[in-house]
Amino acid sequence: MTKPGSGKNAAVGDTVVVNYVGKLANDKVFDTNQADLAKKYKKFNAQRPYEPLRLHLGVDGVITGWTEAFQLLNKGSKATLVIPSNLAYGERQAGEIPPYSPLIFDVEVIDIIPGKAPAAAPTTIPATKLTPATPVKK
Repeated sequence: MTKPGSGKNAAVGDTVVVNYVGKLANDKVFDTNQADLAKKYKKFNAQRPYEPLRLHLGVDGVITGWTEAFQLLNKGSKATLVIPSNLAYGERQAGEIPPYSPLIFDVEVIDIIPGKAPAAAPTTIPATKLTPATPVKK
């Protein structure tokens, strides 16, 4: 935590509005949602909208490390997240992120918009239609 925020922490189902910079362990920046930093690190893409990221926790498909980490933060907080590779991309390469790479993110939570947690998947096995047994002739 580099700057504490205030209020309740984000929870699964909430939308977290964040600014971020993603780096590899060697400090090489691979992504950011901030235009000035994207230009500085030669990652700027004129086709991309540079604005705070809106992340629906537990619903949007992001790395597990983000889903876990943002539940520890509240509005206004700033933090440096060190995500081990098993909570990021693991053995897979993702763009310029090599396999088994821990990721480092400098994040700032701009807002938390309360929401509802996604419904859990049913845990019961649906009933199957059974065919009646054929009586055995004697």
